[in-house]
Amino acid sequence: MAFLKVFAGGHERTVFLGADRVVLGRDRQCDVPLDDLKVIHYRPIHGDKPFKGALRDGRGAYNQHYRASYLLARAAVNLFRPPYLLRGIGLLAGYLGARLRRDERIDDPELVRYIREEQRRRLRRRLRLRDGEE
Repeated sequence: MAFLKVFAGGHERTVFLGADRVVLGRDRQCDVPLDDLKVIHYRPIHGDKPFKGALRDGRGAYNQHYRASYLLARAAVNLFRPPYLLRGIGLLAGYLGARLRRDERIDDPELVRYIREEQRRRLRRRLRLRDGEE
């Protein structure tokens, strides 16, 4: 898993990559606008190992209770982007592996509801754009 050091208002926090913008976006204790955050990422996410990175993303998707429709859409899109097949298959394999192992998941119903609503909104927007609306 990748972690970020986030500096907000002179204070440093470590957050999990993936949930960071969601957590920071709904964190009422952070009085610094998100645009003013300085983020330093200490480790490349995928680099030259796209399959390994996709496995990590799939595990993160499981951890964050991704909607099945959103996960499948992401996997399908990644099947047709270089490196072909690797990222899409890796995403699904990482998710299914985490599910079979029953890895730990976020235990915050409000955050899960927010993540899923955001995913629903993104999927609907993509479908409208594809059909020529907007």
